[in-house]
Amino acid sequence: MTVRTTAAPLSGYRQWIWWAVLGVLVALSCVAAFFSLGLAFERAGGDLGARQLWLLLGVPAAVAQPLLLCWSRARPVLVGYLVAVLSLLWPLGWFAPLVAWSTALVHAPDPGAAEPADGEEADQGGDLSIIGLLVAVGAWWIVWRDGRQPTDEGSLLKLVLHATQSEGAAPVTSDPLPWWFALLFTVVLLTVVGSAAMGLRSHHERGLAQDRALRAEGERDRTRSELGRRAERELVAQEVHDTLGHHLSLLSVHAGALELQAEGRDEEVTQRAAVVRENARRAMDDLRSLVGVLRAEPPAGGTPPLEEITRVVDEAVAGGDRLVATVYLHDAGEADPALSRAVHRIVQELLTNARKHAPGEVVRLELVGGPGRGVRVMARNRVVEPAREQPGLGITGMRERAELLGGALEVTRTEGEFVVEIGLPWPERSPG
Repeated sequence: MTVRTTAAPLSGYRQWIWWAVLGVLVALSCVAAFFSLGLAFERAGGDLGARQLWLLLGVPAAVAQPLLLCWSRARPVLVGYLVAVLSLLWPLGWFAPLVAWSTALVHAPDPGAAEPADGEEADQGGDLSIIGLLVAVGAWWIVWRDGRQPTDEGSLLKLVLHATQSEGAAPVTSDPLPWWFALLFTVVLLTVVGSAAMGLRSHHERGLAQDRALRAEGERDRTRSELGRRAERELVAQEVHDTLGHHLSLLSVHAGALELQAEGRDEEVTQRAAVVRENARRAMDDLRSLVGVLRAEPPAGGTPPLEEITRVVDEAVAGGDRLVATVYLHDAGEADPALSRAVHRIVQELLTNARKHAPGEVVRLELVGGPGRGVRVMARNRVVEPAREQPGLGITGMRERAELLGGALEVTRTEGEFVVEIGLPWPERSPG
């Protein structure tokens, strides 16, 4: 299973608002495209071949550009490329390409993210620059060609300019607009749209950062509470072991001595002493089990099976985490509860650590394994904070969990990247 995130999932009123805004943008794109198509028919004049060509190829392009915007949130970079290329092949206005480019600026992954592994999504920074360049060239070409038309009826810009400059009817013919007009118009247009898109992206990322901070604070509170309960259970287990264990061991020793002294003299006393000694031994076994239960981590609502580890990933994605996860587990339903619990807690701690120490960065999580091969968990993210001399509590806790099961944890800090890799044994279940 692979999860790729470019934008946080929408729900509730936000989803309705998005689709309402998208509907308006698609409608305006259709109007702009067909208006540009009408200008193209006007420029063609009596050339029947040119009119037929625009009718056969221009109409599908005028419909395809706005419809592609419906996928601009889920696949912003792909839609940006397609709409920009279509606008170069069939220049039907610059409205739809600008919408696709601005949507890619808002929802595409962070260009500063770490380099992905093989088969994963590449860095989007270069893609956004290429899309912006294609949109700029297309917009410049449309404006320049519009300003070069000899008649005002075939030029939208001339109609607008002459309508604002003259009180009467616009002239039928006029000189072409200066060469610098198309360049200046394109630069101003893309600057305004790009600035607005980046402002919206910053506002969106601030909201996600606040949500992640609140969620991390809640997780820290739960961790403190869990550590407090664990310390209390450990104290109770130690007290029970030291006090009851001592008294039961004395009881067993005295019962054994009484049994030896009464042997051959009083059969009834011998039998009763043997019963006391045997029950004292059983009580010691039960006490060891009880101490083990007290020292073990209490699973909340039962131990979740290993095959439900994808819920942890889905919850992180739904919460706005920028996560690329690959999960491949063979026979996950047969995993031991202790292994399943350890994997769940380790994955949760890895995501919490990344959310705390590298907020807003893309986390790349890999979880693979199976019976006989073990489980390998690896998380990578871009380095944000300077290196510490001592590992934090999160790393220490994960290392202890791994070592309790006979596994190991390794931390690697390379140039610009922080990697945590955990290996856990997963023995094959014996037949029968």
